[in-house]
Amino acid sequence: MNPQRPPKAFRPQAAGFFSKQTPHRPKSGKDRVLFKRLKFFRPPLLAGETFPLKDFSPGTVPCNWLREEILLAVRLELEKGLLLVTDTASAQALNRGFFGTAYGGNRNQLKLMPEEALYLLDVRNGQCFRDGKEASFNEVASKFQGKKFLARYYCYKDWRDRGLVARPVQEAAGSYGRNPLRKYPAGTFTPFQVKATGLFFYDDLMSVIDDDEEAQALYQNGWFGQYGTYKAKKHGRFLKLDAYETLFLMKHCGYGLNVKEARLIKEAEKRRPDFLSLYEVYEDWRLRGFVLKTGFKFGTHFRLYFPGAGPRLEESEWMHSQHVVHVFPRESKLLIS
Repeated sequence: MNPQRPPKAFRPQAAGFFSKQTPHRPKSGKDRVLFKRLKFFRPPLLAGETFPLKDFSPGTVPCNWLREEILLAVRLELEKGLLLVTDTASAQALNRGFFGTAYGGNRNQLKLMPEEALYLLDVRNGQCFRDGKEASFNEVASKFQGKKFLARYYCYKDWRDRGLVARPVQEAAGSYGRNPLRKYPAGTFTPFQVKATGLFFYDDLMSVIDDDEEAQALYQNGWFGQYGTYKAKKHGRFLKLDAYETLFLMKHCGYGLNVKEARLIKEAEKRRPDFLSLYEVYEDWRLRGFVLKTGFKFGTHFRLYFPGAGPRLEESEWMHSQHVVHVFPRESKLLIS
């Protein structure tokens, strides 16, 4: 069997599917692999309803198309600093793919973000024209140069390649049928006095309270600190608190230690230069009534619990966090992908 010609049982359909027309099933091993790969292949179309088959025999599609998207060109126009799609077929296809916003109140005409337009040129076989002449990727990109513009584009491309849809942040403030903002149960933190005195361990960045009564009150009522093993019936007798919990209780609850706040921060910043940035996030959520615990197990900074959460069983199951919090200070430098 010619590896460039799949079984005639498969023919491209107007809807963009490969579908089986006959009960024929290849017998050889190689043919069965090809049969299986073709059976579930569904190339997306951006515009039009047919496949370009001019270079192939009727009813056949080359196997290397399995690794490529079969797309018809989308036409873009660069006019007065705007990237527009005025071709109706292209606009309708892009609208279904959540590209662009309506231009002039007409969904058959779209205005694209620069990142969207470049993605269509880069990945989706798009063409951009300016004054009737085709403009290249670099020619289009040069009109929108800005701070970290290329990084923004590759970030957008990475999300799109993963199947995510990135939209302008301004849409979060508007009304378009669904609200992207979710309101969580609010709460407040009521300060109290910690009567016990703890010991801070410099190299471990942790403090320990060995007053059992005071430790139990902190753990059960505010879910501060942790005993020996979480979710174990016997936790041990002494409560350990991480550096964020320790500093928070020092600032807001009069927690006494063998060190001052300034010394604790100095020691913490030796290990984590961004310690104060993380602490500010921790403090902000705690003052709103939420509970934050370490997120190290999940590869992040904190895991987040709603107000009222505690280290107890609920309906025979331990309480689980629904979100994690990862802190990206403004001065941090990270790889996009």
